Amino acid sequence: KNGLRGAVLEQYEYFVEASREMSTMGREVAWIRTLVERQQEVLMSMKNIDFGTGLEEMDEAAGDDEYGYLSDEEKAFQDAGRDDSSIGSSSSEESSGKGNAR
Repeated sequence: KNGLRGAVLEQYEYFVEASREMSTMGREVAWIRTLVERQQEVLMSMKNIDFGTGLEEMDEAAGDDEYGYLSDEEKAFQDAGRDDSSIGSSSSEESSGKGNAR
């Protein structure tokens, strides 16, 4: 009887351990399922993004210089305007300096 009883107890211990593992796996599967559902929601919302409208809005805003970005041509034009004023003042200083040196 002890041999049979011991074998039954051993099998019961294995059952309890397996049941514990199954419960843990069930929680992990539920957690993974939740993550997958969230990722699917994010992907669906990303699919619904209308980039055309967003780009049009950016173009309109860029025309207003809302972001402060300048094209290379605009930078060159502004730099040329600054150089003209600084050249004028420095050239007049240089010419007055040269005149005094003579």
